[in-house]
Amino acid sequence: MEKAKTYRKFFSTYGGVVMATLYGVAMRLLADNVDFSMDIALFSVMFIAVLPFVIACIPILAANDMQLASWQYKVGMPAISVLMLILISYCTRWQDLMWALTISAPFVVVAAACGLATAYVVRRVRKTSVHDR
Repeated sequence: MEKAKTYRKFFSTYGGVVMATLYGVAMRLLADNVDFSMDIALFSVMFIAVLPFVIACIPILAANDMQLASWQYKVGMPAISVLMLILISYCTRWQDLMWALTISAPFVVVAAACGLATAYVVRRVRKTSVHDR
């Protein structure tokens, strides 16, 4: 019984990070296994420009109201999600260390800003949907 509470607590806190990281890994596997020969530039732009935003939004969308009230959660969880994807990309040799070091700072800053913006929108939408009932 104690183990179930531990898992529940872990996933209530880090479930969004796990989902975001899995989404990023799935997108990377898709890039490796699908022939994008004519659209390689489009996929590269999507991976570098769009993926950090999506990965940053997932933990915020999975958060409860108490987590959305915390600045540490709004900034930290999107940043952790992006760092996990970068770490997995490096450890699996999808990317090299220079790429990981170069790309991590801008991705983390973008993720943190996106987390704040998404949390603002989510809290506002949840607030208005409660008043509409």
